[in-house]
Amino acid sequence: GHPDEKGAWIPRVSFSSDDVVICDEGSLVNEDLHSDLKTQVCGSQAKLLYIGDSYQLEPVGKDPHILEQPDEALDEVRRQAAESQILMFATALRKERRVFIPQESCGDVTIMRTFPADTAFLEAIKNEEDAVCIVGSNRTRKALNIRARRAKFGEVEPPQKGDVLLSISNGQKCVNGDRLLLEDLE
Repeated sequence: GHPDEKGAWIPRVSFSSDDVVICDEGSLVNEDLHSDLKTQVCGSQAKLLYIGDSYQLEPVGKDPHILEQPDEALDEVRRQAAESQILMFATALRKERRVFIPQESCGDVTIMRTFPADTAFLEAIKNEEDAVCIVGSNRTRKALNIRARRAKFGEVEPPQKGDVLLSISNGQKCVNGDRLLLEDLE
């Protein structure tokens, strides 16, 4: 397929009963996309297989709850070093099916209370270090992103040269999910 003049994606694929379409990141599929996939794929007798992590973000828009009752589920995370404390906590969260916060730092996981965590994260951003801060809500994420911009750029309005932008739609020069570096402003 290709994007039209407005950036909407025009599919050029036809499916048959011999085809299997695999949709990764199934937890991010919203109801509109789910409906389109069912119409285009299942409507042509092809098979549709969703895979993904039911513990990741929900989709933008109405959630069709695709991964709530999976036919199969993997309950052991295997993407980091076997001795990783991050992996240990992620596996515990999956098995316990409840939220808990470790009481002390261990291995590659550093537990900080809100104030020191914010300060350490913002200092890392200011020094252009690679840093991640996990927060509990979208509102907190937005507020912390604003503070991170101020730490890095001072009191300026976005966008700024050097910003990393995330494409949220398909267009002539990029597709949804592309990370773009703002090199110049006109």
